[in-house]
Amino acid sequence: NDALPEVCALYTAIKEDVEGLTDKALLLAGKIVRALMTGGNDDAWAEFRTMRASLSEWRVKGDSVSTEAAAWMLVLNRTAINGLHRVSRKGQCNMPFRKDLLDKAISGKVTAQSLVRPAHLIETHDLFTRTDAVITQGDFADQEILIEKGDYVFFDPPYDPCPKKVLEGKQAQSFT
Repeated sequence: NDALPEVCALYTAIKEDVEGLTDKALLLAGKIVRALMTGGNDDAWAEFRTMRASLSEWRVKGDSVSTEAAAWMLVLNRTAINGLHRVSRKGQCNMPFRKDLLDKAISGKVTAQSLVRPAHLIETHDLFTRTDAVITQGDFADQEILIEKGDYVFFDPPYDPCPKKVLEGKQAQSFT
């Protein structure tokens, strides 16, 4: 369960279309790596912003689960600082780009494969399939009715920073 639709889209794509997700994510990650290699951080930042804007547009429209949106989420998460995913009060994705990727791409430590990690996606897909995982989106308090004895449940805890911090939080609305 997660309140963020893009996180649920990613988990759903891993469960239902891991091959499509992997293919799309490798193409997107390849764009970031090529931009790093040919134009440096500025070109990679432009690719990152384009993907971030596409994910924001999908999010604001409230479109249904999409393998493409899941691929944007995966690549953005792997190329954002500390895998941070932020959403502004207007519902726009505003995660920051990892500027340390340039040196790692030049040295060969960062590739499309290393960003996407297809083997990990397949392992997660197998786990989701084997355990018949149920992926839900919404407030974790509303999910309690779905839980039965013996279920394994993971609730992603909300992020609510100290008021002095710059971040607005993990999602657009505040937590109570």
